[in-house]
Amino acid sequence: QAKESEEKAILSLVSGQELLKEDVDKALAIMQSQEGGLQRFAESMRQKAMRYVQNGDFKSALVAVNAANKADPLDKGSKVYSGRINLALGNNTQAIADVNTFVELEMDLTKDPNTIGWMDGASVIAKTGDIKAFIKYCEKMFEKFSSPKNKMTFERIAKGALMVYSNAKLVEISRKYALEALNGESQHSGLYPWYCMAVGLAEYRSGNFKESEYWCNESLSRTHNTHLNRIGVNNALLSLVYFKMNRQSELEGTREMAQKCLDGLQGNDNHYHNKFLMELLIEELNTLMSN
Repeated sequence: QAKESEEKAILSLVSGQELLKEDVDKALAIMQSQEGGLQRFAESMRQKAMRYVQNGDFKSALVAVNAANKADPLDKGSKVYSGRINLALGNNTQAIADVNTFVELEMDLTKDPNTIGWMDGASVIAKTGDIKAFIKYCEKMFEKFSSPKNKMTFERIAKGALMVYSNAKLVEISRKYALEALNGESQHSGLYPWYCMAVGLAEYRSGNFKESEYWCNESLSRTHNTHLNRIGVNNALLSLVYFKMNRQSELEGTREMAQKCLDGLQGNDNHYHNKFLMELLIEELNTLMSN
């Protein structure tokens, strides 16, 4: 009971609206003296970071995630998430450095790689607009996953590497990965619509616009109308396809739907790589239309 009361008192130090580094440092100092205290503190700070992001308080989120990283320096997901937070604060150089710290930890692993983390990291670096950093990241990613063990890994790596256009070589490899994920997958599988979307993205990046349209529509035909992530990404991608095919009326409809889905996801930071991909595709279309 005394231990529980002490932990509650510690957490109350960091329960205010705005998170201050001084308060977090006090809590960390106390938790360091307890058995397992650092892990409990780190997990608490990771959860707080996510809640602050959802509330739009990225400064407090950064304090929380930095504290989590200090208490648990080997947690890979926190490294990517600190990159996501620094990106939101405009600290692009630090965001890239954070994601690359994740890469260093991952490259040393021989098992249990964090494939969602790689996809998230790709989305963060793509959003910085630093194409050179993105290409280096993708090269490391394909080095790490030269022989994926399952279809889901093929899809996640392909999707991560196709967030923005890199170069012909990486696009070609990504397309092979996306097609491998889809190959033999049951149309009744819950993952099938995601794999279709990844192939649609790969075909678009490869300049195969009719094929891209087909796979996006195949994905949408198997997607419930409440699934804003998948509807949004597919429509953002279709808007680019229709721009390339000079189909103006369809472009406007898909563009509007993509933006509607993106607006509906504000305040929801789950699977933020999909939200970032939507934003990147919409930005890509806006750039093409303004040229």
